[in-house]
Amino acid sequence: MSFVTPVLLDWAQKAELAIRENEIVAHEVNPLCGDEISVALSFQSEVINEIRMKTVGCVILRASSHLIGEKLLGISVQEAYKFIKTFENSFGIEMSELDQIPIPELVSIYRIPNRYRCALLPVKAITNFLSQSRCESI
Repeated sequence: MSFVTPVLLDWAQKAELAIRENEIVAHEVNPLCGDEISVALSFQSEVINEIRMKTVGCVILRASSHLIGEKLLGISVQEAYKFIKTFENSFGIEMSELDQIPIPELVSIYRIPNRYRCALLPVKAITNFLSQSRCESI
């Protein structure tokens, strides 16, 4: 069974909102495979109103970054931290509970534990950006 589903391919091929020149970004690398992501966020009144990324890597990283970006856009920093925690914790659930995952489009990844890092790299970069920006955590 392949983890590369049509849904993942669709999300992986979506265009990224480009990072601006000389912009402060958070950059993360998966040392196991070389996947990379750079992330920058903009806020308006503590609400995430723009997410810019540059990803270089596998389908899982690209799809995950777009899907996570969709979930975070338009929510408060506080809500973003809660979502990130829920998403990270979801990788420890039992296979019988897959109907409860926060991003159903990524369900195929939950069957391949050695690819979790690919799916989690965007939240690592986003969390680091929020920390750099001194946004409060939960």
